[in-house]
Amino acid sequence: MSLFSVKLQETTLLLITLGTRYF
Repeated sequence: MSLFSVKLQETTLLLITLGTRYF
């Protein structure tokens, strides 16, 4: 469960980074 949360956070951070880069 903890590992899943970490992966979810990493994915969210990646999406935010890409989002701010493109928008």
